[in-house]
Amino acid sequence: MTNGNRIVSLKLLGNYIQDLTSHAAHCKHPMQFLGESRRIGLSSVFAARCTKCSAILKMHTTEMLKLGEQSHYSVNLGAVLGQIATGGGGAHLEEQMMSMDIPSLSTHSFVGLEKSLGTAFAELVTEQLLAACTVIVDGGWSKRSHKHSYNANSGVGVIFGAHTKKLLFIGVRNKYCSTCSIAKHKDTPVPSHQCYKNWSKSSCSMESDIIVEGFKRSEAMHGLRYLWMIGDGDSSVHLSVSISVPYGRYVQKVECSNHAVKCSSKIRQLAKGMKCAIAQHSVTKIVTDLRHDLRNCPRHCFGDHQHCCGSFLNTNDLIPESLEQLPPGLLRAVDTVGDRLCENFMSIRCKMDGGKFFNRIQSGSFNHRCMAAALRVQCGLKWTAHVWEALFH
Repeated sequence: MTNGNRIVSLKLLGNYIQDLTSHAAHCKHPMQFLGESRRIGLSSVFAARCTKCSAILKMHTTEMLKLGEQSHYSVNLGAVLGQIATGGGGAHLEEQMMSMDIPSLSTHSFVGLEKSLGTAFAELVTEQLLAACTVIVDGGWSKRSHKHSYNANSGVGVIFGAHTKKLLFIGVRNKYCSTCSIAKHKDTPVPSHQCYKNWSKSSCSMESDIIVEGFKRSEAMHGLRYLWMIGDGDSSVHLSVSISVPYGRYVQKVECSNHAVKCSSKIRQLAKGMKCAIAQHSVTKIVTDLRHDLRNCPRHCFGDHQHCCGSFLNTNDLIPESLEQLPPGLLRAVDTVGDRLCENFMSIRCKMDGGKFFNRIQSGSFNHRCMAAALRVQCGLKWTAHVWEALFH
């Protein structure tokens, strides 16, 4: 006898009851419920037999949906999609289903469905890309570095359009493949599989390589060149773009306001003045005034208030003894009011891979969740509904 609870489509259940009723009326004998004849993840197949003619009528608890070349039960796809959206995995799903006394997906099934969805995510992300000439770039790793451990096995880089605020390019680098590693450890031939290992150099160079790839493909993908690059204080990315990209010598680097403040964090008054300017102009959205105030910060701190506007008080906050003491690059132009597009993506991606607490690099899960984060950024809070409609309607 079948035990526990199951997830059932009301539409299919209504049709099944109608079929049972019609058959019982035709044979004028009751139907005998045989229970669950088969279970595929969260979906089941129920069966009932006619007590007169022994005909067996079966019911699938959920609908089948075609994804790529294969068909899957909708409830299984939805469960995996939900775990990706919330940063969970197969173990999280099993724990949730166990609390409701519902049999869960096996680990093998979860990984397989995640791979199928990841492939679909990548195709949908490509469809969502838009064009821009001024871009914002950033990168992140699969694990926290804590300022000293730069050995992550996976990394992701993104390029956003400064005007459209849409994702233009996303790339992932992996130094590890579990299938290849196991075969090497056992000294056996590597079986046929989808290998996600595409990087063998240092983890620190992942971001530069991804951003360079995005710049190289800008003309083919969008018919444009990215001539202004807004980013953090990492000079290696701009140097790599200048050397490796055909039009790289024309690309100009601009410090974003968020990292410009970090550059001056050791000078308390100067950082305070810059934060005040950014806070004010994040409301006014007047970029030219923001640029003026940030450039005027050193003069203000040295007591020269001739060019001060409303962002600063006329006080003599004299701190450094000479301009040579200021951090290098502090007086560069700032052309963003702090939209933090890249930081927003990294935050969403971090949530989807479980806050960097779980190892998602073994079977391509990190790749799939990076693509899911890209769709979340492009489509907004209702991204799962967009994915569902794009894939199955």
